[in-house]
Amino acid sequence: MLPGTSPVACFLAGTGAARSGAQPVTVTMAYGSEKRTWLEEQLKLFAATSPRTAAGHPIQVEAKAMGSGEAQQAVLDQRKAARAWLQHLRSREVQEQALRLGFRPAVPLRNQDPSNPFNRLGPYGLQLDLPPAAPSPDGAIVRNLLSMWTRIVPRTP
Repeated sequence: MLPGTSPVACFLAGTGAARSGAQPVTVTMAYGSEKRTWLEEQLKLFAATSPRTAAGHPIQVEAKAMGSGEAQQAVLDQRKAARAWLQHLRSREVQEQALRLGFRPAVPLRNQDPSNPFNRLGPYGLQLDLPPAAPSPDGAIVRNLLSMWTRIVPRTP
């Protein structure tokens, strides 16, 4: 068993992946240890559905029991780590590398680099900045669309 994982998580790690040969997608979650019995029951029920992504990869859940203070600190640490990762991805150097590979920049970035496909292909109509396709609908419209959709489209089990 992996350190810090529950027996259920280890059980789930073996489901689906061996059968299909597809690499599993793992969702890792922390939970308050006082909820262990309930969560393990939910994990078993979820695993029994043989969940898969749209691409056919098995989905497994790794659950780690923590005290509530420890879980709160883990969330804060993960948030800080995610912000550091995003800061790195948005850095000028990384964005310039992404431009050379043909990605649109995630932050405003213009340069005169001839390898930048937006500079090279600009005369043919490739634009760095795209105008919004349509304004965002207001909440009432979205609610009505969802309501109509659920009446028309049958739910799949």
